[in-house]
Amino acid sequence: FFWGVFRIVAAGIGVSFSLKGNLLGPIIFLILYNIPNIGVKYYGLFLGYKQGSSLLTKWSKSGMLDRIVHCAGVLGVMVIGSMIATMVDITTPLKITLEGSKIDFQKIFDQIMPKLLPLLTTLGIYQLIKNNVKMSYIMLIILAVGFVGSLLGLL
Repeated sequence: FFWGVFRIVAAGIGVSFSLKGNLLGPIIFLILYNIPNIGVKYYGLFLGYKQGSSLLTKWSKSGMLDRIVHCAGVLGVMVIGSMIATMVDITTPLKITLEGSKIDFQKIFDQIMPKLLPLLTTLGIYQLIKNNVKMSYIMLIILAVGFVGSLLGLL
């Protein structure tokens, strides 16, 4: 829970502060992540000592454990989606002129769906990860597409 969801949420908040030039970003991350983490470890130690494995059995039978995991997953997906929309910035300067009128592709993409290019890029990278492509190859693909796209005036 803490490594998979809570760390990402805290990092997203800390990074958003840091991107604005605020030096409190890393401190906010450490506070938001460590205080609940250490608190749960501390009180969880005593709770686990008193109730043992019967607590997990009781939570599992009542369905509470499944609800906690589901809610954490939904929260994680929401945070990652908002991080994509706010932190990934991909635009295209591509404009063409047809019969005296300019067509701005970025405006068209924004009218279809704001932040469409970052979303498509993220989904493409996710698909590569899902197909077990090595991270080093993914990084090289990103660099190559960015370099060639900027040379051709597409990015």
